Amino acid sequence: MTLRGWSWEAAQGPAGLGDRPLLEALAAAIPDETVEATIEATGTRERRRRRLPTHLVVTLVVAMGLWASESMRHVLAEVVAGWREGAASARAPWRLPSTAAIVQARQRAGARLLRELFHAVARPIATARTRGAFVGGLRLMAIDGTTLDVADTPENDRAFGRPTTGRGVGAFPQIRILALIETGTHAICDVVIRPFRSGEVPTALRLLRSVGPGMLLLWDRGFHSYDLVRATLEQRAHFLGRTKKNIVLRPTEILTDGSFLARVFPSPEARRRNE
Repeated sequence: MTLRGWSWEAAQGPAGLGDRPLLEALAAAIPDETVEATIEATGTRERRRRRLPTHLVVTLVVAMGLWASESMRHVLAEVVAGWREGAASARAPWRLPSTAAIVQARQRAGARLLRELFHAVARPIATARTRGAFVGGLRLMAIDGTTLDVADTPENDRAFGRPTTGRGVGAFPQIRILALIETGTHAICDVVIRPFRSGEVPTALRLLRSVGPGMLLLWDRGFHSYDLVRATLEQRAHFLGRTKKNIVLRPTEILTDGSFLARVFPSPEARRRNE
């Protein structure tokens, strides 16, 4: 595994960060000042000198996402080696902690720190020169969802639930993840994690907090709903979405290009009353 070769096109310019060391790329994506501010805001700074200070734990968790197939200790060794390459204290002694010590350090940092840090740095990153990021002057965004297996523990089973099939329940509990994505860069700008049994549309409404004017929001047919349409318009954003075949769209006006306008109702009863 190497610390070089991670490319990321962002506002830094056409050259991006592909020729820089990975830790420099991470520093641009997640500035040290933001990490330190989030540590202070969440009260997660270490209270005594440790081999795994909170800032290092944050970097480790991010790096683990980049190399999910590697062990925690392997990733940590590479991260620390990268830090020490240019550090004045490169010759200071440092022993690689055990796996148990790394797990304890991650538990001390907690999930809230990473959640707050994500919301502090997650944002659209496309520039005017990013191909496929804009259409008609609008930034292209999309809502999409997936499910992921989580550890087979009683706690996860109670919190998230399991999928069911004709042959019984699934082997693992699952979480439902919905994300707001900038289509031109595939940057995830917001995410909501819910139990597997949660519906996609109610969960998607939470993502609209990160949608605003100048955006064109795309979604697939499973997301179409009166509530999502109304909430998107309330955010002063545009949208383009597919609908299911059973959606009733009666034309109210035929346009010159052959398309038509139709009114969207919150329920079949409201459609019958035309209100």
